[in-house]
Amino acid sequence: MPMFTIVFSRIFLNETQTLPVYLSVVPIILGVCIATATETSFDLGGLISALVATMGFSCLNIFTKKSLKETGMHHLRMLHIITKITFLLFVPIWVFVDFRNILGDETVAVNS
Repeated sequence: MPMFTIVFSRIFLNETQTLPVYLSVVPIILGVCIATATETSFDLGGLISALVATMGFSCLNIFTKKSLKETGMHHLRMLHIITKITFLLFVPIWVFVDFRNILGDETVAVNS
């Protein structure tokens, strides 16, 4: 995540980091590369999913930081708003993917 955060901060916020920050990311990148290369059950789909999720979290962190600076809003209030928005965005996905499976599953018994 630090690598994506550094790159996206540079792109979206035009922030530059110091040399020690860039150097501190190198061991993290190397460690992830070694762990990925030595994994016996490597799955490209899993790697891509993890990278996309990490990029999403990095973007969330960057835009939250930018919004906090621009609005002067308290960070807990911002978290509360983001949680509400996320809930509204993911409920339709949950209904489409999981809820219809729950309705069709005969092992789920309702006690009357």
